[in-house]
Amino acid sequence: MGLGPGMNGSGGDNRVYGTGSNNQIYNIGRNTYRYPATWKADVRLGKTFDLGQMRQLELLMESFNLFNHQNVTELETTGYYLGSGTPPSEPGAAGTPPTLNFLTGLRTNATTGLATPAFGQPLNVNATDFYRERQIQLGLRVRF
Repeated sequence: MGLGPGMNGSGGDNRVYGTGSNNQIYNIGRNTYRYPATWKADVRLGKTFDLGQMRQLELLMESFNLFNHQNVTELETTGYYLGSGTPPSEPGAAGTPPTLNFLTGLRTNATTGLATPAFGQPLNVNATDFYRERQIQLGLRVRF
């Protein structure tokens, strides 16, 4: 027994159905949008030279975040809001249905006066300690 149809329940086809504010019908599938790919590569290279009589020389090169790629760590995830409809004025009369209004980045925030970012636009890049600047270190080790 599932939770019933809906975006996060089981059952149904997990789609958002609606008519947008531009009177176009939208059918948006679940998990349609994804974050951009991230790049992170940590590499270690080493070469050992035998110097004889149980002595060794080891050269090391380590790199952290080798490609130094710009990784998006936050996206605008609000893509739409539901505009309210109106109920019927009397029994048997037709009211207006709710509308699905898509955010395009052209609206302004009433509090700040700044334009709201459009759905899917990057809001933050390399914002965690996991994605650091490129670092390269060299090392020399002698074993005896």
